[in-house]
Amino acid sequence: MGVGAAIVHDGVAAVIVRHADDVDETGADHGGPAAVVTHVTIGSAVEPSNRLVVCDFVVTECDEGIFLGDADDSILLPAPGPTTRVLVTADDVPPSGLDEFWIELVPADYPSSALSERVVP
Repeated sequence: MGVGAAIVHDGVAAVIVRHADDVDETGADHGGPAAVVTHVTIGSAVEPSNRLVVCDFVVTECDEGIFLGDADDSILLPAPGPTTRVLVTADDVPPSGLDEFWIELVPADYPSSALSERVVP
């Protein structure tokens, strides 16, 4: 389920983000790499939001935690339970890739029906 800015397979998600060498929509190069901002929350429920659901999936057997990383580095986040729902959302999904997105980790039994109004077909 989601809007096409992520690929999910066997409990692994690849989120499509803006390339560091991109310039902004006006074509201006501001002298530095494009930044991507990631917000992460770990809790017992999904926080209310109007953001679009990029992907929503469950990771099983995550007793050690959830790895979050990019091509250069990764960190191990504590999982809220042995099975964890991973929800990735964004305000906008531009064709150039996400430049800001949210990752929410909640127990796997959190109902997906609570997210149905946020999903773009």
